[in-house]
Amino acid sequence: MTYVPRQWRVAFPIVFVILIVLAAVLVLALQHGTLWPAAAAGGAIAGLLLATSWALRHFAPSLSWLFVGAASVPAAFVWLMSPGAGLGGIAVAAAVFSLWVLIYDLGVTARANAEVVSEIVSLGAEGGTPRALIVYHSTHGGFQRSIQRAFAEGLQSQGWRVDLTTASRMAPTNLSAYELLVVGAPSYNWEPARPVLAYLARLGTLKGCRVVLVVSGGGMTDRALRILRARVEHAGGRVLDGIELWTTRANAERLGARDPREIMRRRGAQLGSEWERLLRA
Repeated sequence: MTYVPRQWRVAFPIVFVILIVLAAVLVLALQHGTLWPAAAAGGAIAGLLLATSWALRHFAPSLSWLFVGAASVPAAFVWLMSPGAGLGGIAVAAAVFSLWVLIYDLGVTARANAEVVSEIVSLGAEGGTPRALIVYHSTHGGFQRSIQRAFAEGLQSQGWRVDLTTASRMAPTNLSAYELLVVGAPSYNWEPARPVLAYLARLGTLKGCRVVLVVSGGGMTDRALRILRARVEHAGGRVLDGIELWTTRANAERLGARDPREIMRRRGAQLGSEWERLLRA
């Protein structure tokens, strides 16, 4: 069964009701021969359908294109009745779609992707080996910070020394002192957080560096993980593990525990205990 995010289960019925109301306004306007109200209603319908298409573009590409086609219907209908009113409808559609992009993509998502600078936090005995560097992005609620700390505790339980910091311009880019790099990224709009991608770009060539990828999100994180994996492998890194942790969807069936911190603590301890074997593999 296809997973549908909780916020979508709320938003889509609301959008559907709004579309029905706008369609009724469009029909009434056409019955009374008032083209400009019809153009405004038709344009608003087209704009909402385009916004829905944009939201679905990575989740259901075929359905996304279907919404694009549906958006052209009211605009074309008004245009055939009056090119001037049709242009007005297109302007309204563009305004509705632009408002969506400004509020969601450039507002909510941009704030979530804002770079966070933090100090390096170290766990484990001074001079302990092996050493790991954990670099993550966390803005809302500190979920990534919490799970990465748990992963570090798992490594520490196996004698590792671990440094943790956020993906910022202050994060270490010289990895020569570390045997392992752990990269943690929330998924926004099916893509890894931009500060994490920017950090990987600053690293340049990874020269066989061993990497663990941790992606968190509501319940659709596979595309973000694929993007991260491709970036690391293109840079010459070796991905040892890719972990997907969900915040609004159950993790237990896939990962053997409900608590994300417990999952990460176990994975860290397991990797730490198997390190010698992984080096020989």
